[in-house]
Amino acid sequence: MVRRIFLIPLILFSLYNFLFASERLLQQTASREAKNFTLLNLDNKEISLSDYSGKAVLLFFWTTWCPYCIRELKKMEKFHAELKKDNLEVLAVNSGESEMAVRKFARFNFFPYEILLDLDADVAASYGILGVPTFVLINKKGNVVYNKHYFPEEYNKLTPE
Repeated sequence: MVRRIFLIPLILFSLYNFLFASERLLQQTASREAKNFTLLNLDNKEISLSDYSGKAVLLFFWTTWCPYCIRELKKMEKFHAELKKDNLEVLAVNSGESEMAVRKFARFNFFPYEILLDLDADVAASYGILGVPTFVLINKKGNVVYNKHYFPEEYNKLTPE
């Protein structure tokens, strides 16, 4: 009985730390200079973050097997025209999957934004990505201003003109 009294708070404390550790790490990676990278797109063209210098960029880290990622991809497809109008570039970075898996997925879906292949998940690791979906918003000065698992609804306030 006495063990249970001590065990319950220990379990709750551990659960709290587990659930919120990733959020704390994501917050720590915000407000820092974005790391440049170069990845291939589905046309085998090299795309670098530096190609978008002076522009606000939304990096979306995702996988084909993640149902939440697919939902967010489709949501961004609907908002793409608005995002473009607001001068926000979207780069959908597939993390850690084979080129064949991503191509197969893309063949059955239309995405109006650039899909990049982070085959070995090095770019995801450099941004401290702990899970997908993850949105990383980079302002026009090249600084990470947002890094969370949900879409930055107020992206305009984070990337002012």
